[in-house]
Amino acid sequence: MLFACLPVSAVAEGFVWRFLGSLCSHEATKDLRERVGNLKNMYGSGIKALDDLAEEPKLFKGIALEADSLLNDLQSSLHKQVANLTTYAHQQQEAHARATFEVTKTLRLTQDNSLLSSEQILQVPDE
Repeated sequence: MLFACLPVSAVAEGFVWRFLGSLCSHEATKDLRERVGNLKNMYGSGIKALDDLAEEPKLFKGIALEADSLLNDLQSSLHKQVANLTTYAHQQQEAHARATFEVTKTLRLTQDNSLLSSEQILQVPDE
């Protein structure tokens, strides 16, 4: 019986199909019947699947335990990645500080050498 989940008699169901048949062509009625049948099967199988799941609460518990384990592993992995990134950031900061120090030191030496050269050029030899 179509629409088994509804309290519809076979007579009423037959009337609906005859009414639809009189409104539509045979092909359209056939297509509609197939679609309604597919919907009935789809929802019926979904309800059966839910019933099966309701009968097996251990399955939900197993899924929950597995999900908890996966989340713990993910959290542990994320903590390790944070630690690695923190170490890397400190190393980069130290390398930047060393590079800045070296550039500053080189600029000072260059500047000091420039001043010395300028002084030598500006000195006029005593005759």
